[in-house]
Amino acid sequence: MSDPRDVRRVQEKIFLQVVRGQRPWNELNDFGWFIYRTPEAWVFQEEPLDPPVILSVQDILQGAENLARDPVMLQQWAMFLMGSGDYELDENTPEPDHDLLYDALWDFAFGDIPAGMERLGKLGNR
Repeated sequence: MSDPRDVRRVQEKIFLQVVRGQRPWNELNDFGWFIYRTPEAWVFQEEPLDPPVILSVQDILQGAENLARDPVMLQQWAMFLMGSGDYELDENTPEPDHDLLYDALWDFAFGDIPAGMERLGKLGNR
């Protein structure tokens, strides 16, 4: 039987790679995370990580940059991050940056890539 700590480390590593745009979000299906669209809404199902993964602003900036050339993947990535309760921003992230990040994810999720990139650009200049 696998040590739960080993499973957790693998989950966290893959989760971070997804956030950074280094792996597609659907590789998390093996760990019980699913996102799909019904006629009524987007549906997000997950097996929660406890404690949540700690992300930096740089992790999210890197993910958006890596996915910027693929609007469909960027949209799905943003929906995944908006729906996931498996992360928190690191304690050094000021509250106004939280708002900019979440607003940018909202923009990406609903197809306004230029607005999302503009918001993230404000973070990158801090």
